[in-house]
Amino acid sequence: MISYNWESKSLCVLDQDMVSFLSHLYRETRYLENVPEKAIKHRLHGLVANIVTIQADGRPSFKVPNNEHGISFVDLLAEMEIRDWCKKPWLSEELERYANIITKSRMTIISKKINELKGAKCLFKFTQSKHAKDIVDGRIRMKSAKSYNKEGYNIAIRDNELKIQHQVKGLRVIMPDGSSLPISGDRISANAAGDYYVSCFSVDFSLKFFPLFESDCCVVIKNADRYVELVKDTCKNLLPDHEVLFGEVEYVDIHRRFNSKKPIEFRKMSNFSYEKEWRFVIYPKFARFEDLEEEVVTVQIDSRKLDVLVINL
Repeated sequence: MISYNWESKSLCVLDQDMVSFLSHLYRETRYLENVPEKAIKHRLHGLVANIVTIQADGRPSFKVPNNEHGISFVDLLAEMEIRDWCKKPWLSEELERYANIITKSRMTIISKKINELKGAKCLFKFTQSKHAKDIVDGRIRMKSAKSYNKEGYNIAIRDNELKIQHQVKGLRVIMPDGSSLPISGDRISANAAGDYYVSCFSVDFSLKFFPLFESDCCVVIKNADRYVELVKDTCKNLLPDHEVLFGEVEYVDIHRRFNSKKPIEFRKMSNFSYEKEWRFVIYPKFARFEDLEEEVVTVQIDSRKLDVLVINL
């Protein structure tokens, strides 16, 4: 429906009728009307990250499709137009991070390595090369969920893992007698019972993850199922009073829905859905755990049982 011209740093509407139709539908509801500026920019970041692709020659491409992400992007543009924010350089700034991240020759080498993994069940850890050896040697860092909400982390990493605040326009609560009452500010929150340890991986390999996570290296766990069992068994021995879980993260659009099938430990805003994340979660079985004793716990597994591949950008 829409593409981005990298030379002029501007959008080009390819399907004017569809974009106009979707914009008209959005203006009838304006579900983003009361969303603050910071959240609008975060939503733009997530949509751009989902839509942008890296071509075979290493150059980025931004073509907005007619799907869930594309429609959400058109909705966001309509809201920005209503607020007279379309002249702000937010979009070009977001897309600039994907320019010149890899040469064509290096792209060919990496593509060959990834093609060799077809059919394998892998986990991908994007990191800095100085940390890659730890993973290869069987060390896995479990960080407290609370620690991810620190100043200084970039927009792709920083997140409040202990709380998700939904802001759904017209949100109401149904009372026992069947009547409904509006929710103040259209906001309602889901909160974790306390802090917990987490270690995150992706089940997808994409070159755009390198700039997003400020990384220059990807460690590929080629025998994912074996790796998960090794980590879980080791954690149970190291932390016998803790529960150890591994599962897929569910992404929820906090401005369009409230319900979720996952506990908050496995739930994130749709702004992060490009990550395709699976994670380990560790929490105490019995004790209250508002504050963990240590911010980071390192788990050592037998590296001889690992099958890993290191891909450098």
